[in-house]
Amino acid sequence: MTKITQQLTKALDLRLVAVHLIDSTLCVDAYRYLSAVFLSLSAMMQLELPHINVLSKIDMVMDHTDDLSFSLDYYAGVSDLSQLLWTLQTTRHPMSEKFKEFNRLIAELIEDYGLVSFEPLDIQDKECALRVLGRCDTANGHIMNSEKVEDPSDPVSGVRLFQAGFSDAGEFLDEYLERYEERLQQR
Repeated sequence: MTKITQQLTKALDLRLVAVHLIDSTLCVDAYRYLSAVFLSLSAMMQLELPHINVLSKIDMVMDHTDDLSFSLDYYAGVSDLSQLLWTLQTTRHPMSEKFKEFNRLIAELIEDYGLVSFEPLDIQDKECALRVLGRCDTANGHIMNSEKVEDPSDPVSGVRLFQAGFSDAGEFLDEYLERYEERLQQR
């Protein structure tokens, strides 16, 4: 895959960005989530491209927040995996004791690199989709050409796309949660 992307970049003068989609329902199971984070790190290292990790179907996991061990911010930010390891040890999962050291080493490796974080994506939420697009455009350098993606009916769309590329994930998640609650109330 690396050779293919290098050839595309050279031959067609493209600016590529890798978008790695992880199903957000994997957050419900700590083992699957840790595997997904490790897979994201592996893809980042192997592809050698600007990389955006996306937690897709975030609206589905919002219906199961009681099943989550941590807040959505925790899963999106991939911060302090020692808390996740503690959760793995306190569950009665048959692999908890057997893979305790392996899980610790994987978590340590992920934290040592410090590269993995996720953008939440709810395809039904326009602002959410624009934020992921903004992150992609930031990663490959197209954000500097935001005036080219302006919507003629919306004179500030290029500015919003630029702001979405650089805004704080925590603030965005709060705004998303508010919009999600409004959609639930409208049902």
